[in-house]
Amino acid sequence: KATFKPADGRRLVDILKPMKMCDPAVGSGAFPVGLLHELVNLRRIVETIANGFVDPLRREGSNWVHQTKADIVENCLYGVDIQQQAIEICRLRLWLSLIVDYDLGLDPFEADPAQFRQAIERISQLPNLEMNFHRGDSLLDYICGVNVRVAPEKSETYSKEYLKIRNLGLKLHHAKESKPKRELRVEILRHRLELSERVLGNGIKSLMDANSQLALSIGAETETQAGKRRQVEQEVSRMQDALQKVAADRKTLEKIAARPYDIAHFYPELRKLEGADFDSPFNFSWRIDFADIFQGSKGGFDLILGNPPFVTARNPEKREMYRERWKRVCTGKYLLVCPFFDLSFGLLRPGGQLGFI
Repeated sequence: KATFKPADGRRLVDILKPMKMCDPAVGSGAFPVGLLHELVNLRRIVETIANGFVDPLRREGSNWVHQTKADIVENCLYGVDIQQQAIEICRLRLWLSLIVDYDLGLDPFEADPAQFRQAIERISQLPNLEMNFHRGDSLLDYICGVNVRVAPEKSETYSKEYLKIRNLGLKLHHAKESKPKRELRVEILRHRLELSERVLGNGIKSLMDANSQLALSIGAETETQAGKRRQVEQEVSRMQDALQKVAADRKTLEKIAARPYDIAHFYPELRKLEGADFDSPFNFSWRIDFADIFQGSKGGFDLILGNPPFVTARNPEKREMYRERWKRVCTGKYLLVCPFFDLSFGLLRPGGQLGFI
Protein backbone atom coordinates (compact mmCIF):
# COMPACT_ATOMS: atom_id res chain seq x y z
CA LYS A 1 0.00 0.00 0.00
CA ALA A 2 2.93 2.30 0.63
CA THR A 3 4.27 1.58 -2.87
CA PHE A 4 1.15 1.50 -5.08
CA LYS A 5 -2.10 3.44 -5.27
CA PRO A 6 -5.32 2.29 -7.00
CA ALA A 7 -4.52 4.56 -9.97
CA ASP A 8 -1.23 2.68 -10.42
CA GLY A 9 -3.13 -0.60 -10.41
CA ARG A 10 -5.51 0.62 -13.12
CA ARG A 11 -2.57 1.69 -15.29
CA LEU A 12 -0.94 -1.72 -14.82
CA VAL A 13 -4.20 -3.47 -15.78
CA ASP A 14 -4.29 -1.40 -18.98
CA ILE A 15 -0.71 -2.46 -19.75
CA LEU A 16 -1.24 -6.16 -19.04
CA LYS A 17 -4.55 -6.76 -20.82
CA PRO A 18 -3.48 -6.06 -24.43
CA MET A 19 -0.10 -7.81 -24.22
CA LYS A 20 0.61 -10.30 -27.03
CA MET A 21 2.83 -13.30 -26.35
CA CYS A 22 4.00 -16.06 -28.66
CA ASP A 23 5.91 -19.33 -28.68
CA PRO A 24 7.20 -19.91 -32.25
CA ALA A 25 7.94 -23.59 -31.55
CA VAL A 26 4.99 -24.19 -29.25
CA GLY A 27 5.00 -27.98 -29.14
CA SER A 28 2.37 -29.29 -26.75
CA GLY A 29 1.88 -25.89 -25.15
CA ALA A 30 3.96 -25.98 -21.95
CA PHE A 31 4.98 -22.33 -22.24
CA PRO A 32 1.53 -20.87 -23.12
CA VAL A 33 -0.02 -22.83 -20.24
CA GLY A 34 2.71 -21.62 -17.87
CA LEU A 35 2.26 -18.06 -19.12
CA LEU A 36 -1.48 -18.35 -18.58
CA HIS A 37 -0.98 -19.09 -14.88
CA GLU A 38 1.62 -16.32 -14.47
CA LEU A 39 -0.63 -13.76 -16.16
CA VAL A 40 -3.58 -14.76 -13.98
CA ASN A 41 -1.43 -14.18 -10.88
CA LEU A 42 -0.22 -10.82 -12.20
CA ARG A 43 -3.73 -9.68 -13.04
CA ARG A 44 -4.94 -10.71 -9.61
CA ILE A 45 -2.25 -8.56 -8.00
CA VAL A 46 -2.83 -5.47 -10.15
CA GLU A 47 -6.62 -5.75 -9.99
CA THR A 48 -6.38 -6.04 -6.20
CA ILE A 49 -4.46 -2.75 -6.20
CA ALA A 50 -6.87 -1.17 -8.71
CA ASN A 51 -9.87 -2.22 -6.55
CA GLY A 52 -8.51 -0.45 -3.51
CA PHE A 53 -6.69 -3.60 -2.30
CA VAL A 54 -9.75 -5.82 -2.54
CA ASP A 55 -8.89 -9.27 -3.94
CA PRO A 56 -11.11 -9.98 -7.03
CA LEU A 57 -10.99 -13.69 -6.19
CA ARG A 58 -12.61 -13.05 -2.83
CA ARG A 59 -15.18 -10.75 -4.33
CA GLU A 60 -16.14 -12.81 -7.41
CA GLY A 61 -14.96 -16.33 -6.55
CA SER A 62 -13.54 -18.86 -9.00
CA ASN A 63 -15.60 -17.37 -11.86
CA TRP A 64 -13.10 -14.48 -11.88
CA VAL A 65 -10.30 -16.97 -12.55
CA HIS A 66 -12.28 -18.64 -15.34
CA GLN A 67 -13.20 -15.34 -17.04
CA THR A 68 -9.67 -13.97 -16.70
CA LYS A 69 -8.17 -17.13 -18.19
CA ALA A 70 -10.67 -17.02 -21.07
CA ASP A 71 -9.70 -13.41 -21.83
CA ILE A 72 -5.96 -14.22 -21.77
CA VAL A 73 -6.36 -17.28 -24.01
CA GLU A 74 -8.42 -15.32 -26.52
CA ASN A 75 -6.42 -12.11 -26.64
CA CYS A 76 -2.87 -12.71 -25.41
CA LEU A 77 -1.49 -16.15 -26.29
CA TYR A 78 -0.28 -17.30 -29.71
CA GLY A 79 1.80 -20.16 -31.02
CA VAL A 80 3.04 -22.01 -34.10
CA ASP A 81 4.35 -25.53 -34.54
CA ILE A 82 5.33 -27.63 -37.51
CA GLN A 83 3.24 -30.58 -36.28
CA GLN A 84 -0.55 -30.46 -36.20
CA GLN A 85 -0.57 -33.09 -33.43
CA ALA A 86 1.32 -30.67 -31.19
CA ILE A 87 -1.11 -27.84 -32.00
CA GLU A 88 -4.10 -30.04 -31.11
CA ILE A 89 -2.51 -31.00 -27.77
CA CYS A 90 -1.66 -27.36 -27.03
CA ARG A 91 -5.25 -26.27 -27.64
CA LEU A 92 -6.54 -29.14 -25.49
CA ARG A 93 -4.27 -28.18 -22.59
CA LEU A 94 -5.50 -24.60 -22.72
CA TRP A 95 -9.12 -25.74 -22.85
CA LEU A 96 -8.55 -27.98 -19.81
CA SER A 97 -6.88 -25.09 -17.98
CA LEU A 98 -10.04 -23.06 -18.57
CA ILE A 99 -12.60 -25.64 -17.57
CA VAL A 100 -10.83 -26.73 -14.39
CA ASP A 101 -11.69 -23.41 -12.70
CA TYR A 102 -15.34 -23.32 -13.69
CA ASP A 103 -17.68 -23.19 -10.69
CA LEU A 104 -20.88 -25.19 -11.21
CA GLY A 105 -22.49 -23.40 -8.27
CA LEU A 106 -23.59 -26.66 -6.63
CA ASP A 107 -22.24 -29.88 -5.18
CA PRO A 108 -22.46 -32.46 -8.03
CA PHE A 109 -22.64 -35.29 -5.48
CA GLU A 110 -25.66 -33.85 -3.70
CA ALA A 111 -27.59 -32.06 -6.47
CA ASP A 112 -30.56 -33.79 -8.08
CA PRO A 113 -30.20 -34.74 -11.79
CA ALA A 114 -32.31 -31.82 -13.07
CA GLN A 115 -30.21 -29.25 -11.17
CA PHE A 116 -27.00 -30.87 -12.35
CA ARG A 117 -28.14 -30.82 -16.02
CA GLN A 118 -29.04 -27.13 -15.72
CA ALA A 119 -25.64 -26.36 -14.20
CA ILE A 120 -23.87 -28.25 -17.00
CA GLU A 121 -25.85 -26.34 -19.63
CA ARG A 122 -24.67 -23.04 -18.12
CA ILE A 123 -21.00 -23.91 -18.63
CA SER A 124 -19.54 -21.38 -21.03
CA GLN A 125 -18.50 -22.50 -24.49
CA LEU A 126 -14.82 -23.38 -24.73
CA PRO A 127 -13.21 -21.00 -27.24
CA ASN A 128 -12.17 -22.02 -30.74
CA LEU A 129 -8.41 -21.45 -30.89
CA GLU A 130 -7.84 -21.85 -34.65
CA MET A 131 -6.89 -18.17 -35.01
CA ASN A 132 -4.30 -18.17 -32.20
CA PHE A 133 -2.45 -21.45 -32.69
CA HIS A 134 -1.40 -22.51 -36.17
CA ARG A 135 0.37 -25.37 -37.86
CA GLY A 136 3.19 -23.95 -39.92
CA ASP A 137 6.91 -23.75 -40.48
CA SER A 138 7.83 -20.77 -38.32
CA LEU A 139 11.08 -20.20 -40.22
CA LEU A 140 9.50 -19.98 -43.70
CA ASP A 141 6.43 -18.23 -45.10
CA TYR A 142 4.12 -20.54 -47.03
CA ILE A 143 1.11 -19.59 -49.12
CA CYS A 144 -0.88 -22.61 -50.34
CA GLY A 145 2.14 -24.86 -49.97
CA VAL A 146 4.58 -22.56 -51.81
CA ASN A 147 7.53 -21.04 -49.95
CA VAL A 148 7.57 -17.26 -50.52
CA ARG A 149 8.56 -14.10 -48.67
CA VAL A 150 5.91 -11.68 -47.48
CA ALA A 151 6.93 -8.01 -47.59
CA PRO A 152 6.79 -6.55 -44.06
CA GLU A 153 6.46 -2.95 -45.25
CA LYS A 154 3.06 -3.64 -46.83
CA SER A 155 1.08 -4.31 -43.64
CA GLU A 156 -0.82 -0.99 -43.71
CA THR A 157 -1.92 -1.64 -47.30
CA TYR A 158 -4.20 -4.47 -46.20
CA SER A 159 -5.64 -3.05 -42.98
CA LYS A 160 -9.27 -3.49 -44.13
CA GLU A 161 -8.67 -7.13 -45.03
CA TYR A 162 -6.91 -7.73 -41.71
CA LEU A 163 -9.85 -6.20 -39.85
CA LYS A 164 -12.36 -8.42 -41.69
CA ILE A 165 -10.39 -11.56 -40.89
CA ARG A 166 -9.88 -10.45 -37.28
CA ASN A 167 -13.61 -9.79 -36.77
CA LEU A 168 -14.54 -13.13 -38.33
CA GLY A 169 -11.98 -14.79 -36.08
CA LEU A 170 -13.56 -13.23 -33.00
CA LYS A 171 -16.95 -14.59 -34.07
CA LEU A 172 -15.42 -18.03 -34.63
CA HIS A 173 -13.77 -17.86 -31.21
CA HIS A 174 -17.20 -17.71 -29.56
CA ALA A 175 -19.28 -19.72 -32.05
CA LYS A 176 -21.19 -22.55 -30.35
CA GLU A 177 -22.99 -24.46 -33.10
CA SER A 178 -21.50 -26.44 -35.96
CA LYS A 179 -23.28 -24.55 -38.78
CA PRO A 180 -21.91 -21.06 -37.95
CA LYS A 181 -18.49 -22.61 -37.24
CA ARG A 182 -18.45 -24.14 -40.73
CA GLU A 183 -19.58 -20.93 -42.37
CA LEU A 184 -17.08 -18.80 -40.47
CA ARG A 185 -14.15 -21.09 -41.27
CA VAL A 186 -15.05 -21.00 -44.97
CA GLU A 187 -15.44 -17.21 -44.91
CA ILE A 188 -12.12 -16.72 -43.08
CA LEU A 189 -10.30 -18.94 -45.58
CA ARG A 190 -12.01 -17.16 -48.48
CA HIS A 191 -10.77 -13.77 -47.22
CA ARG A 192 -7.32 -15.21 -46.50
CA LEU A 193 -6.99 -16.51 -50.05
CA GLU A 194 -8.11 -13.15 -51.44
CA LEU A 195 -5.58 -11.41 -49.19
CA SER A 196 -2.84 -13.86 -50.20
CA GLU A 197 -3.54 -13.11 -53.86
CA ARG A 198 -3.12 -9.38 -53.23
CA VAL A 199 0.01 -9.89 -51.13
CA LEU A 200 1.61 -12.02 -53.85
CA GLY A 201 0.68 -9.61 -56.62
CA ASN A 202 2.11 -6.65 -54.72
CA GLY A 203 5.12 -8.74 -53.72
CA ILE A 204 5.98 -9.34 -57.38
CA LYS A 205 5.67 -5.59 -58.08
CA SER A 206 7.78 -4.84 -55.01
CA LEU A 207 10.57 -7.13 -56.21
CA MET A 208 10.73 -5.15 -59.45
CA ASP A 209 11.63 -2.08 -57.35
CA ALA A 210 15.29 -2.43 -56.39
CA ASN A 211 14.79 -0.03 -53.45
CA SER A 212 11.86 -1.88 -51.83
CA GLN A 213 12.42 -3.46 -48.44
CA LEU A 214 11.71 -6.91 -49.83
CA ALA A 215 14.16 -6.56 -52.73
CA LEU A 216 16.82 -5.09 -50.46
CA SER A 217 16.39 -7.88 -47.90
CA ILE A 218 16.95 -10.48 -50.62
CA GLY A 219 19.75 -8.55 -52.30
CA ALA A 220 21.59 -8.04 -49.01
CA GLU A 221 22.19 -11.78 -48.83
CA THR A 222 24.26 -11.84 -52.06
CA GLU A 223 27.32 -9.77 -52.88
CA THR A 224 27.30 -9.79 -56.70
CA GLN A 225 24.71 -8.01 -58.82
CA ALA A 226 24.22 -11.15 -60.90
CA GLY A 227 23.55 -13.12 -57.72
CA LYS A 228 21.02 -10.53 -56.54
CA ARG A 229 19.18 -10.62 -59.86
CA ARG A 230 19.11 -14.41 -59.79
CA GLN A 231 17.66 -14.50 -56.27
CA VAL A 232 15.01 -11.91 -57.15
CA GLU A 233 14.07 -13.89 -60.27
CA GLN A 234 13.76 -17.08 -58.23
CA GLU A 235 11.52 -15.32 -55.69
CA VAL A 236 9.31 -13.88 -58.46
CA SER A 237 8.96 -17.37 -59.94
CA ARG A 238 7.94 -18.79 -56.56
CA MET A 239 5.36 -16.04 -56.08
CA GLN A 240 3.90 -16.70 -59.53
CA ASP A 241 3.62 -20.40 -58.67
CA ALA A 242 1.89 -19.45 -55.43
CA LEU A 243 -0.57 -17.22 -57.32
CA GLN A 244 -1.59 -20.17 -59.48
CA LYS A 245 -2.00 -22.34 -56.39
CA VAL A 246 -4.15 -19.67 -54.70
CA ALA A 247 -6.43 -19.53 -57.73
CA ALA A 248 -6.80 -23.32 -57.70
CA ASP A 249 -7.49 -23.37 -53.96
CA ARG A 250 -10.16 -20.67 -54.31
CA LYS A 251 -12.01 -22.85 -56.82
CA THR A 252 -11.67 -25.87 -54.54
CA LEU A 253 -12.99 -23.87 -51.58
CA GLU A 254 -16.11 -22.81 -53.46
CA LYS A 255 -16.81 -26.44 -54.38
CA ILE A 256 -16.46 -27.42 -50.71
CA ALA A 257 -18.66 -24.52 -49.56
CA ALA A 258 -21.40 -25.63 -51.96
CA ARG A 259 -21.77 -28.95 -50.14
CA PRO A 260 -21.34 -28.19 -46.42
CA TYR A 261 -23.34 -31.22 -45.28
CA ASP A 262 -21.07 -33.71 -47.02
CA ILE A 263 -19.27 -34.11 -43.70
CA ALA A 264 -17.12 -37.03 -44.86
CA HIS A 265 -15.36 -34.73 -47.33
CA PHE A 266 -16.08 -31.18 -46.08
CA TYR A 267 -13.82 -31.08 -43.01
CA PRO A 268 -10.86 -33.07 -44.40
CA GLU A 269 -10.77 -30.93 -47.54
CA LEU A 270 -11.24 -27.68 -45.61
CA ARG A 271 -8.46 -28.58 -43.16
CA LYS A 272 -6.18 -29.41 -46.07
CA LEU A 273 -6.77 -25.97 -47.62
CA GLU A 274 -6.23 -24.33 -44.23
CA GLY A 275 -2.93 -26.16 -43.85
CA ALA A 276 -4.31 -27.67 -40.64
CA ASP A 277 -4.30 -31.31 -41.64
CA PHE A 278 -1.57 -33.60 -40.37
CA ASP A 279 0.15 -33.95 -43.76
CA SER A 280 -1.33 -31.08 -45.81
CA PRO A 281 0.84 -28.42 -47.49
CA PHE A 282 1.74 -25.56 -45.17
CA ASN A 283 -0.38 -22.42 -45.41
CA PHE A 284 1.00 -20.11 -42.74
CA SER A 285 2.68 -16.71 -42.91
CA TRP A 286 3.34 -14.59 -39.84
CA ARG A 287 2.28 -11.30 -41.43
CA ILE A 288 -0.90 -12.75 -42.91
CA ASP A 289 -2.14 -15.06 -40.16
CA PHE A 290 -1.18 -12.73 -37.27
CA ALA A 291 -1.52 -9.61 -39.40
CA ASP A 292 -3.30 -7.41 -36.84
CA ILE A 293 -0.37 -7.83 -34.43
CA PHE A 294 2.12 -6.34 -36.88
CA GLN A 295 0.19 -3.24 -37.93
CA GLY A 296 1.75 0.14 -37.28
CA SER A 297 5.29 1.23 -36.47
CA LYS A 298 5.03 -0.30 -32.99
CA GLY A 299 3.57 -3.60 -34.16
CA GLY A 300 4.87 -6.97 -33.04
CA PHE A 301 4.73 -9.30 -30.06
CA ASP A 302 5.40 -7.95 -26.58
CA LEU A 303 6.97 -11.21 -25.49
CA ILE A 304 8.35 -14.24 -27.33
CA LEU A 305 9.49 -17.22 -25.34
CA GLY A 306 9.94 -20.93 -25.74
CA ASN A 307 12.38 -23.75 -26.26
CA PRO A 308 13.19 -23.98 -29.99
CA PRO A 309 15.12 -27.01 -31.25
CA PHE A 310 18.82 -26.99 -30.36
CA VAL A 311 19.57 -29.51 -33.12
CA THR A 312 20.48 -29.41 -36.80
CA ALA A 313 17.69 -29.78 -39.36
CA ARG A 314 17.34 -33.48 -40.19
CA ASN A 315 15.83 -32.85 -43.63
CA PRO A 316 18.67 -31.86 -46.03
CA GLU A 317 16.29 -29.90 -48.29
CA LYS A 318 14.84 -27.91 -45.38
CA ARG A 319 18.33 -27.36 -43.99
CA GLU A 320 19.37 -25.61 -47.20
CA MET A 321 16.09 -23.65 -47.40
CA TYR A 322 16.69 -22.32 -43.90
CA ARG A 323 20.28 -21.52 -44.82
CA GLU A 324 19.11 -19.55 -47.86
CA ARG A 325 16.43 -17.67 -45.88
CA TRP A 326 18.55 -16.93 -42.79
CA LYS A 327 22.04 -16.53 -44.24
CA ARG A 328 23.14 -14.13 -41.54
CA VAL A 329 22.99 -16.81 -38.85
CA CYS A 330 22.97 -20.15 -40.72
CA THR A 331 26.61 -20.78 -41.48
CA GLY A 332 28.44 -24.07 -41.34
CA LYS A 333 26.72 -26.82 -39.38
CA TYR A 334 24.19 -24.56 -37.66
CA LEU A 335 21.60 -25.36 -34.96
CA LEU A 336 17.95 -24.52 -35.65
CA VAL A 337 17.90 -22.21 -32.63
CA CYS A 338 20.05 -19.77 -34.67
CA PRO A 339 17.36 -18.87 -37.26
CA PHE A 340 14.76 -18.92 -34.48
CA PHE A 341 16.69 -16.12 -32.77
CA ASP A 342 16.81 -14.07 -35.98
CA LEU A 343 13.12 -14.72 -36.68
CA SER A 344 12.02 -13.82 -33.16
CA PHE A 345 13.89 -10.52 -32.99
CA GLY A 346 12.06 -9.56 -36.19
CA LEU A 347 8.67 -10.49 -34.71
CA LEU A 348 9.05 -8.41 -31.54
CA ARG A 349 7.67 -4.92 -31.20
CA PRO A 350 10.20 -2.17 -30.36
CA GLY A 351 11.17 -2.83 -26.74
CA GLY A 352 9.70 -6.35 -26.75
CA GLN A 353 11.32 -9.14 -24.79
CA LEU A 354 12.71 -12.50 -25.96
CA GLY A 355 13.41 -15.50 -23.74
CA PHE A 356 14.57 -18.92 -24.96
CA ILE A 357 15.61 -21.84 -22.81
